Amino acid sequence: MEVKVVTGDYTVEHSGFVHIKDGDPLKLMIDNVAIEFLFVKSVGDSTTKDASANYKIEDGILKLSLIDYDSITPIGVFDPWRIGKDGGRYLYLTFSVQTIFTNNSPTVRLINYVIYTREEVLNG
Repeated sequence: MEVKVVTGDYTVEHSGFVHIKDGDPLKLMIDNVAIEFLFVKSVGDSTTKDASANYKIEDGILKLSLIDYDSITPIGVFDPWRIGKDGGRYLYLTFSVQTIFTNNSPTVRLINYVIYTREEVLNG
C-alpha cells in the first residue's frame, strides 16, 4: 500500500517526531540538504521574550537558531519554509517544539517536523 499525503500545493515527503536531551542539537539529512536545529537562550529575562527562529547557511549546513524555544505548549514554524532543491522540486520544512521540564529546568525537547515538496518551475 502506498500512501500519499497532500496539503494545498504541498506533498509530504517525510515527517518525524524526535526526542532530544536539552542542550543536544538535532541534525536532519535530506539527500543533499543538511539541517541543524540549535536551541539558543536569549540574554536577560526570557519570561518576557517571544520565541523566534532564524537561519544561516554555514559550511553547507542550514543552521536553524531557535531562540527561547522553552515552552510546554508546542511552538514552531507552521508556514512552510523553503530550504533547498531536490531535482526539479523545492524542499520545504515546518516544525514544532515542545519542552518538557523537570524541577523548572528544560530536560527533553519533543520535535515534530515535516518535509514537503512542491512542483514549481525552477529558474536556474
